[in-house]
Amino acid sequence: MTQIENFKNFLMIEGSYEKFCDNLMKQRGRTFENTVNSRDIITVIDYNLSWSDCPEVDGYWAKLNSKWRIACNNSTKFNNQCRSIW
Repeated sequence: MTQIENFKNFLMIEGSYEKFCDNLMKQRGRTFENTVNSRDIITVIDYNLSWSDCPEVDGYWAKLNSKWRIACNNSTKFNNQCRSIW
């Protein structure tokens, strides 16, 4: 499983994939596939969304970003719902 697939799985498990894609399109006019690459996978949430311009509740993206960074740094496997984290 690639880093990008792991990130997509993470978002899906968290119920945030569609929200992430919708916000990317609204804010940047870009799709998931055109935005996410393995070079910046750890910072992908942090650097691609302006959280204050998102309709989700206060702290939503900050919490998700923190959880994603911890998963990356600790090689967490998201409750064993994906084969690897790279």
